Amino acid sequence: MCGGDHKMISVLLLPKRNRGASSTKGFTLVEVIVAIVILLILATAFIPLINQGFGAIFRAGRVAQALQEAETQLAEARTSIDPDEAGERSISFSGVPDPVKADGHELEVDLHFEGESSSITFFSP
Repeated sequence: MCGGDHKMISVLLLPKRNRGASSTKGFTLVEVIVAIVILLILATAFIPLINQGFGAIFRAGRVAQALQEAETQLAEARTSIDPDEAGERSISFSGVPDPVKADGHELEVDLHFEGESSSITFFSP
């Protein structure tokens, strides 16, 4: 074999390299930027929903805490009842013409929630 045949075999076995052509694998920069912009638009659409969800979770926690405090106050009021102070109480119900009379105690609990205060009166026989 002569030297020219060796060059011909190596040229046939090796793939051609085009130095001017770009690779067709992967994404272009423009495609990546467009995808990021689309994702950002979708994310901004869901931010209010996520905010509302967290707001509802925190409000539910505050409601549960206020309810727990009211139950604690009611339990403390029940334990401080003096049985000798029981008296006849009249309880009126809407739709019932005459009030109901019963012996027992009135327990008053003050509630405070989100800047508002109220008082609830309970009857304990």
